[in-house]
Amino acid sequence: MFATKNSLRLVLALILGFFFIFPSSILSYSYATNISLKNLWLNQLKEKSIPKNKVSYCYINEDGNIEGNQENLLLPLASVSKIFTSLWALNKLGDENYQFHTTFFYSKKLNRIHIQGDGDPLMGERKIWWIITNLNKLGIQHVSKITFDEKFLFFPSIFENHHYEHSRISNGIKYFGPYVSSLTAVKNNLMTYFNTQLLSTSQKKLLVVHAKNFPSAIKTNLNFSVDAISYSKENPISEDDTIPIQFPSAPLKDLLKFINTYSNNPASDLLFNFLGGATGLIQFLQDSKIIEDQNEANFFTGSGIPLTITKDNTSRRNVNKTSCKTVLKVITQLSLLAQGQNADQFDDFLIPDKNSFSPLFDWLPVAGLEGTLKKNISWSRSVIGKTGSLRDGRMLAGTISSQTGERLFTFLSQVSSSKISSIVEIYQTMMKNFFTEFGKKDPFEYDSTFESSKFLGGIQKDIIIKNTLVNQNVLY
Repeated sequence: MFATKNSLRLVLALILGFFFIFPSSILSYSYATNISLKNLWLNQLKEKSIPKNKVSYCYINEDGNIEGNQENLLLPLASVSKIFTSLWALNKLGDENYQFHTTFFYSKKLNRIHIQGDGDPLMGERKIWWIITNLNKLGIQHVSKITFDEKFLFFPSIFENHHYEHSRISNGIKYFGPYVSSLTAVKNNLMTYFNTQLLSTSQKKLLVVHAKNFPSAIKTNLNFSVDAISYSKENPISEDDTIPIQFPSAPLKDLLKFINTYSNNPASDLLFNFLGGATGLIQFLQDSKIIEDQNEANFFTGSGIPLTITKDNTSRRNVNKTSCKTVLKVITQLSLLAQGQNADQFDDFLIPDKNSFSPLFDWLPVAGLEGTLKKNISWSRSVIGKTGSLRDGRMLAGTISSQTGERLFTFLSQVSSSKISSIVEIYQTMMKNFFTEFGKKDPFEYDSTFESSKFLGGIQKDIIIKNTLVNQNVLY
């Protein structure tokens, strides 16, 4: 009996000594698999002194129900907003193979061109050079005047300026952040690019680069000039006197892949405004039953870039916000669309099915291979999603391919800049434990031709002249 008591005392002393020597912060990661994910989350917030009302996480469990913490709390989205813009575009435009068609109405009799835009959000300089190449092939080298409408959204550096922040002044109020197309800017840019002798040295160098990348689509010896350029709401040229030359965009799915992988803000905002802007998106979310009340989401931009408005020396920074739960609803709808199912209205979260898989990689970047998730090698071909970044927050949302099926997840935060690194560490730990909890699966099959080819935009399509298909190389 005496020996038994001494043994118990020895065991207790060893246990107490262990806890005194190793503080809880060191133990927290080792006991993660023995406690719930929620407790792990709360413990990490406590250890890193992060307020619980500044962060949220949520995921779909095996029963198709939502689990997490603060899943209804409205927090900034940053570039996770692009997932919302993507779902809206796929629903409103009706097909992932939808194409924008920019039409050049050419009148040989009047020696004029009218450009009828179609909202193509990636009308950059490489596409303009491709268009001029084709005009030269048709023997068109000079026109007296070019007119264009408000749906022709020419922004020369849109393919390279992914994180461009735009500044404009309207009625004495300064707006900073999202790109908004300007008729004046389009006019000035057209005057430069359609007078090829006016190209700067740097522009000529870029022309050479793009011609090298697309030798069958862009020529370096471009020759075009125009005397005058102006905006015109309607086509001022009689259709009887014109030859319509139509330049299709790449399919919508490829435009979304480009926008989401490179987190291209200008293209996302141009697409967002073309679809109907903030009011239109909120209405779509309500009609789709993703939100019940407009107060469940605040949107100002399609890209997630903050909109700063300055009036009378007072600035207000407006950021997109919604809840973790709402993000999961949007990913659910995207997942249904990717599987070819009806996704007009949100019904319920899907019960994970280990035998089904949503090819979201057609629209979103794949971890370990593409975009801002490229460096996450341990998640390679297991996670598809979108990151977000602001000076006061980090965001992550997407799907995990696991042994128990496709598992949707979201992390949102709004913290001081000094806590950003801590937030990233917490996300990494939670993701590691997601894999443990859900069961890690072999990486899914995916050919990353997107990243390996640097997504320069060459696909075999056609331009259309008088409704006759002409084999050409369509650029993004």
